Amino acid sequence: MIGIEADGSAADMSGSTRAFSPLIAGQYSDLHTKFDWIATLTGRLGFAANNWLFYGKGGAAWVGTKGGSETYSPLGLLVANTSPAGTRTGWTVGAGTEYAFSNNWSAKLEYNYIDLGRKTTPTTNVNTPGFGGATSVFDFDRGDKIHLVKLGINYRFNFGGPSVVAKY
Repeated sequence: MIGIEADGSAADMSGSTRAFSPLIAGQYSDLHTKFDWIATLTGRLGFAANNWLFYGKGGAAWVGTKGGSETYSPLGLLVANTSPAGTRTGWTVGAGTEYAFSNNWSAKLEYNYIDLGRKTTPTTNVNTPGFGGATSVFDFDRGDKIHLVKLGINYRFNFGGPSVVAKY
């Protein structure tokens, strides 16, 4: 079986870390990343056995991201903050199984690995208290990878074809 699949999901995944300045002793930044949504477009290749379908898939992935940072002086004063947002593009591979349990209806269990690659994002602060609005630039280097397990129910539209219990 050969097919194409597009899907989208809302997400609420986040992470944070603290990075210390290599140039100024005691200065640090708190960095935050959040994934708001995930979309994929993949090709699927599989084989069928009775009502079961076993498949592998691969293709493109997009993730909506928001980020932010607060940079503090060695005295603990906030000296800059940023809030970059955007869409990251990467690739995905996965595997799964699907069982047709009724006319046009099936259930699936699937694993996806999404790799967004490494990204260095230059971001300019939006607020520098106490420094007259001076501009400073920070580079965030990150490599984002997502492991995603899906459990779902599918409905297959059968435009003009015979109506029979779905078999692959």
